[in-house]
Amino acid sequence: MSVVAGREAGSPLEDSADVVIVGSGASGAVLAKELIADGRSVILVEEGPWYTPEQKQRFTVPEAMQKLFRAGGATVATGVGDTPVISNPLGWGAGGSSVLTGGVCFRTPEPILSTWETGVGLEGFGPDGMAPYFDEIERDLHVAPTPEAALSDALKRFRGGAEALGLEMLNTPRNMSGCRGASRCNFVCPVDAKHSVDRNYLPAALEGGMTLVCDGLAQKLIVEGGQVVGVKGRLLAAGGKPKGRFAVRGK
Repeated sequence: MSVVAGREAGSPLEDSADVVIVGSGASGAVLAKELIADGRSVILVEEGPWYTPEQKQRFTVPEAMQKLFRAGGATVATGVGDTPVISNPLGWGAGGSSVLTGGVCFRTPEPILSTWETGVGLEGFGPDGMAPYFDEIERDLHVAPTPEAALSDALKRFRGGAEALGLEMLNTPRNMSGCRGASRCNFVCPVDAKHSVDRNYLPAALEGGMTLVCDGLAQKLIVEGGQVVGVKGRLLAAGGKPKGRFAVRGK
């Protein structure tokens, strides 16, 4: 496993690989794992810090917000017109926002996939083409309906009322196993039940030889001869303070 903590690395930090990926959340982690499995060398650059899953599991709620949320959870989306300001908590660190979600895993609705394929012309992105990929990721992440043991009494009463009205209720699909109902999904699961990408895709990519550069704020693409050949930016010390520079190149 090769994890480079920018706050501890010498500056300037320089490296190269077949592929450079910016961001270690749901998209970046899956892409890194697939490229490593395909025999490519990969450098994954992450602005946030590195903590092991075991370290994160021991964080209190305030610690999780301070260390794993961008701006301590104070990120917002400013409304347009009379639309209110909306809280938009974002992950900051290895695993990105997947570490902080409630674990809900819905498939992209079939009407949208059909529009992608027939309306936009994205061949293979229709329901039939995407189904095997959804199947694979749901196996990797242990996606299954929320177990009865994890449902609150209030939710069970709500379901009873809905069913009395003839409405069908389905348990939400979530990426977890062994849930004990700790109600801390958004602040790192304390019992290791949630399968965020720092527990599956990132370890698989690291075991395959990927280099993960944490504390690395990507700022600019390196362009030579009209072609993007790398990424450069700042290394960050504890607290996000600038520490030095890095430059990583990809073929």
